Amino acid sequence: MLLQLFTARRMMQFIGFFLFAYTCLRAIVISITYDEAYTFLEFVLKPNWISPPANYMGANNHLLNTWLMKICYNTFGMSEFSLRFPNVLAHILYLYCSWKICNALFKSKPALFAFIIINTNPFLLDFFSLARGYGISIGLMMLSLYFLLKYISGNKIFYSLCSLIVLSFSVLANLSFIYFYFLLLFLLLLIPFYKKAVSWEIILTVLTGGTFLYFILPYIFTLDKAGAFFYGGNRDIFSETLTSLANASFYFDGDFYPQLSNVFVTIIVLILFVSIFIALKYLINKNKSDSTLFFQSICFIIIGILAGCTLQHIMLNTKLPYDRTSLYLIPLICLIVTFVLNHFQNEKIKQWLFVSASFLSALLFFHALNFSHVIAWKTNGITKTIFNKLKNEQSVYPLSIGIDFMFEPCFAYYKMLYNCHNVNYTFCINLNKTNKYFVITSLSKQNRYLNNFKTSVLINFEDHGVILYKNESYNSSPVETVPFKEDFENYKKETARNISDLKFISGKQSTICDSLDNYSRGIEIIINDTLINSNAFYFSSYFSSQNFKNNYCALVFSLENKTDGVYYWFPINVHVFGTTANWNKADYLMHLPDNVKKGDVLKIYFWNNYPEKIYVDDMSLRFLKY
Repeated sequence: MLLQLFTARRMMQFIGFFLFAYTCLRAIVISITYDEAYTFLEFVLKPNWISPPANYMGANNHLLNTWLMKICYNTFGMSEFSLRFPNVLAHILYLYCSWKICNALFKSKPALFAFIIINTNPFLLDFFSLARGYGISIGLMMLSLYFLLKYISGNKIFYSLCSLIVLSFSVLANLSFIYFYFLLLFLLLLIPFYKKAVSWEIILTVLTGGTFLYFILPYIFTLDKAGAFFYGGNRDIFSETLTSLANASFYFDGDFYPQLSNVFVTIIVLILFVSIFIALKYLINKNKSDSTLFFQSICFIIIGILAGCTLQHIMLNTKLPYDRTSLYLIPLICLIVTFVLNHFQNEKIKQWLFVSASFLSALLFFHALNFSHVIAWKTNGITKTIFNKLKNEQSVYPLSIGIDFMFEPCFAYYKMLYNCHNVNYTFCINLNKTNKYFVITSLSKQNRYLNNFKTSVLINFEDHGVILYKNESYNSSPVETVPFKEDFENYKKETARNISDLKFISGKQSTICDSLDNYSRGIEIIINDTLINSNAFYFSSYFSSQNFKNNYCALVFSLENKTDGVYYWFPINVHVFGTTANWNKADYLMHLPDNVKKGDVLKIYFWNNYPEKIYVDDMSLRFLKY
């Protein structure tokens, strides 16, 4: 018996080490995804630790994840693995706590099979390799469940508070875990009554939980008011939440096999009904064993989440959780499955069911095993490959690439990471003659914009649904017209504060912008007959800051007129051009919007809303005719 226990535990340790090595390696090699890059550019690079959730993308800021990304970025520098490191560490926490829970609840072989079932879901594993809050939340959630089990076993208030506090950090890493938090708080208030141990513990639990809710709920309501919780479904909890989890667990990119996913969802629903029946039977028979009470708690949390989300959807018209926003259901359902299987009295049937379930879980894992992408952002998996292919091309003007919107923050990230001044990009809605290449999703409706160009397919990334096109009509030698160069020396007497004594190689004084002078001196031009016939312009400038990690500055292009006011405003984070304390060069090739008119005013300037000064020098502008 001791040998069997030793063997099972050693197998669990080996499997845990293998899974951790897998997620760790993927965190190193997989291309940055849209949400990761957006978080880095919009929240990590900004000096403030809590950005006001002013717009609909505010929920992208998973607070704890963003803070840990900031620390890793400042400590280890900029790399995919550096930014993903907190979630990689969370996987160790998840593996360890699931191992402890399985050993506490089951015998040797069932514990091994339960460990496999809980740890091999490929969709769950994806998020331990990404710089998103989900992996951190899941790891902390499993630690919270372990403390809950310890509390049930020992009835010590210390473990109860630890469970609640740890789950508070889990919510900070991802706000969708707030449903779980409310249910756990209710459980921790209910269990003392159930075990007839009512005391001052309840007051302490209420104070702990209430304090966290006092601070986090206003933040959630602000995000809701801004429309930040737009990701989710509108049908029913089975069609949206459970079906999306089934598809993701099978690593389907979409609902490609609806019959199979429906069978899977049906099995899960049946298991939930069986688990409710078993939990009620234990309650009626007054079975108060530690494992029984823990099982009843998990049942209560799952049913509470599904019922609460459904009621909120019906009454408040909120979105139902969809795939990753309901990720916490995967380990909870896996725990329920293992409990139900362990309930069988016949040892042969129990062992056969455990082996079958763990074999299916392992099969799904090996079916999804890859080092190229994660299923939720599959199209982003080739961003690094395309960028590395194009970044070294030489040209007089910046290499302009037309891209689908979902690649924009990824291209900005790699432009910054590789310090590629020569690469520019425009959204596919603005595809134009300056674009030498187009990176478009094969299923995107925006492919219709390619109809205006003669193109050829360079690479078809069929597995990722992305195509790299070459613009056969591209002209590498446009006609240059009307050059402009800004000399800031002329502004010395007019506004002395905006002019810095810092000088560049030209010997002329630089302009500055900071929290007092948000806008640097810039170039302002009225579009005339000559300029309106141009297709694009090429802008270049030099800029510098002593501490870019405490600064967030944008290069801004705007167009305005007396009738419409500012009708075009396009900011670019200067971090993508360089972050050294020396002079960095900003090069940008930009197509003029189709609706530009004679008499419109083009303004180009640097904008900075933070105290750290940005120095700007040698602005130049050339209009180009293709």
